[in-house]
Amino acid sequence: MNETSAARAAARWPLAAAGETDWLRELTDDDGLTGFMPPALPDAAWVLHSMYEHELGPTDMSFTAYERAVLNGGGPEIVPGLDPADVFTGTVGEHPGPRWRRLRWAELSRRTGDPVAPEGRLPCHRSFPSLRESGGWPVGISGPSEGRLDRADWNRLVDILTEHSAQGPDTRCLAYYNPLLQGAEEFDDLHVRAGTLADAKALYDHPGEDAWTPSNLWPQDRSWVLCTDYDLWATRWPAPHRSSRRSSTTSRSRPYDCPGPRDPAGRQVNRMTTARPSPKSGASVLSSGGAQEPVGTSRTVSPKWTRRNFGCRARTTTCVWPTCCR
Repeated sequence: MNETSAARAAARWPLAAAGETDWLRELTDDDGLTGFMPPALPDAAWVLHSMYEHELGPTDMSFTAYERAVLNGGGPEIVPGLDPADVFTGTVGEHPGPRWRRLRWAELSRRTGDPVAPEGRLPCHRSFPSLRESGGWPVGISGPSEGRLDRADWNRLVDILTEHSAQGPDTRCLAYYNPLLQGAEEFDDLHVRAGTLADAKALYDHPGEDAWTPSNLWPQDRSWVLCTDYDLWATRWPAPHRSSRRSSTTSRSRPYDCPGPRDPAGRQVNRMTTARPSPKSGASVLSSGGAQEPVGTSRTVSPKWTRRNFGCRARTTTCVWPTCCR
């Protein structure tokens, strides 16, 4: 933890009233236990959390089996060329080290044949089923973080939000942390902080939040809202058209379609597209919406978000847009 950043976050992100989340309760018809997941918008984007691959690549040993071997006294001989320190020493939310490189979701999808987003499911522990074993993913691949963004992804996202918010870095925001991030001790008095986008990067080091990124972050004018669900490997950003489109176009890549959830009659209710960023860009982006529009197309978006403004198509008898995939 950066002590200077931690002190700044503690001073500039004080606690706010739990009632600040009332509009999200009404919007989502949910209690926010894992985060308030907003309903579908035509211009939404999934920021896929980072994963990394060791320079040796994936091995034939699962992470659990490797961990057990190390605990039993094994060392570099377990997997030749792989030092246990490369696997087990690191800081949550930070790049795992010089022998690791960023592994794109699209690259892993091509390699395994698994879709980036399986039909009807959201990015989570069920993604990439061909890698899923009783002992976990193969050692040599560090999977995406669950329920939090890595620091680099968080910082990049804050930059984009700042660029597309009316007051830029002076934009007043609120950050909600779900009860599971707080030891599951308080479920009625919700945990909210208030600050500005200028200080949002420092929020990663807040001494009271244990390196968790907020479950929800939104400006006071409610023109956008982030959701990092506790059970997911991605952060959802329903946002005005130009800002969410910007997050995809900064990747300098051409999106491609992948299936989304369907209604009880089997009709597709939300089309998703993914974009594979260049190495210089930030997190991978998975955007969701209806008919795709050319880059640069603009339209009027209400600054205040309600269910009507969201145009939610998921309000059916049977849920077709779950907040998690348990």
